[in-house]
Amino acid sequence: MDKVQNRLLFVTTRNLSESAGEGRLVMNRAVALQTAHGIITDILYLRPQGPPPSFSDSPAAGKVVRVPLANQIGFSAIAALQGVRRFISAWLRSNPRGYVIISGAQLYFAPLAVPKARTIIDLHGTLREWVEGEGTTPKDRFLRFFHPFAALAEREALANAAGALVVSADLAAYALSCGAVQTWKIPCGLLRQNIGAEPASSRDAWRERLSIPESATVFVYSGGLSKWQCIREAALLFQRLRPLWPDDCRMLILTPLPEALDAVLGGLDRSGIISRSVPPADVGSALLACDIGLMLRDDNITNQNAFPNKFAEYVAAGLFIITSPGLHDPSELVLRHKLGFLIDPDEVRTGLSSHRAQSVVGAWQHSGARPEFLARSRAIALNELTMESLAAPFAASVRGS
Repeated sequence: MDKVQNRLLFVTTRNLSESAGEGRLVMNRAVALQTAHGIITDILYLRPQGPPPSFSDSPAAGKVVRVPLANQIGFSAIAALQGVRRFISAWLRSNPRGYVIISGAQLYFAPLAVPKARTIIDLHGTLREWVEGEGTTPKDRFLRFFHPFAALAEREALANAAGALVVSADLAAYALSCGAVQTWKIPCGLLRQNIGAEPASSRDAWRERLSIPESATVFVYSGGLSKWQCIREAALLFQRLRPLWPDDCRMLILTPLPEALDAVLGGLDRSGIISRSVPPADVGSALLACDIGLMLRDDNITNQNAFPNKFAEYVAAGLFIITSPGLHDPSELVLRHKLGFLIDPDEVRTGLSSHRAQSVVGAWQHSGARPEFLARSRAIALNELTMESLAAPFAASVRGS
């Protein structure tokens, strides 16, 4: 293996497919570290199924090696673990100043024999999420039973590492409370090259493609259709605001499986709502055809520690963002830069009051002309939400070790 002073080994049991939010975070972080900071990330992928992650055509020239450790049992697990240990030991000998990033709760129980000074824990959330829901599936019951053991293992892993990578301020506080020496916050930002689309031409092209008149205000939800993403509440909010809106308005739902919307929005008035599926690479430019981004989330442990991938895309597209106070870091940024309005999903479920609904309309009307709002939002995205700048403190620590 090449001897590179500034090199990382990312060891993971997470799903790193390009369609998964975790995959986008990990891969964009690796690309930013390489292109902006000269730090290469190799990946040791421990999932037994599915294609291994790929850097595609990106300049992040890390190696990807798969050893199917996850879900193995008995002698198969022992043999796989021995293979993982041998790989890590060889990698550390070739990269004596490199760091090994451990990502995935299963790995807290795997004796990987990585020195404390060279170990970094990668946190995308807290294990308290396992006991937050009220699911009744065998998996839900197992996670609730196993949580105390996993939480203890995570605490020990954090206390016996050089630091932790996190995506939010709440998650950083959690890591420090578990004994982490230091944290580096790298939320789900955008690569600088992906904020380069020409806004006016993209807006016109996508409006024509979606058959949306230029005079209409377009609300947009972009993402999956899981219950926790509050897509039903977003549609309810749109229908509550629509009669109060000063001009024509529509709602666009960008999701990989629009045919699944019937099950999610069953019984709701869907007038004015259209749905489309577009390739992931086109979502950023499609958002430029829109005006108001919807990102509602409940106030719970999962969301308090989260930083959704779509938030940076909404900001870069110049959207007036309606999000929720339960998303602590995104809502703080919205308030600090006057980028939108905060609504808790429970307000929508119980019937948004006339005063609150009028407040949303008023905030939109006072947000300024779209060209100026777009320019300000894109400047914020470039200054605060690019992976290249977000990763800079971590890169400085790696290079200075």
